Amino acid sequence: FVFLISGFWHGAQWTFIVWGAYHGLFLVLDRLFLLKLTEKIGKIPRLILTFFIVVIGWIFFRSETISQAFQFLKKMFSFSYKEYLFSTHSTVVFIIAILLSFIPLFKKLELPESRLSILPLSLSQTIFNVTVIIVCMIICVAEITAKGFNPFIYFKF
Repeated sequence: FVFLISGFWHGAQWTFIVWGAYHGLFLVLDRLFLLKLTEKIGKIPRLILTFFIVVIGWIFFRSETISQAFQFLKKMFSFSYKEYLFSTHSTVVFIIAILLSFIPLFKKLELPESRLSILPLSLSQTIFNVTVIIVCMIICVAEITAKGFNPFIYFKF
């Protein structure tokens, strides 16, 4: 019920209600049997499965209508990539997003905040981390402002 209410809170369209119900359903299934069922397949397959479940949910969140969401899902799982010609810019953004999404899998690329409580960072490590964060912020701000008017998502409601 909380997720249904959360979906309704995001907007009065059915897509948001479906998004909330979808996430609520997987939370219930997780508690009932999915955690035990997926324990046997290992960390990486579980992470990939979670990633796909969440991505499918976000399709409902971003679609204008339920039928548009199902059309997108149909195309997404048709594996026909002839009609999708990505620009170099879109491809680079997509690859960066994928790489950043899976950082927690790699111990060597462990997020700095998880190490802060264990070991103090050296000055060079701190400078490197701050530099990476600043560069990422500049890229994000440049991406957002380069597109012209980009209203805050909740201004649509």
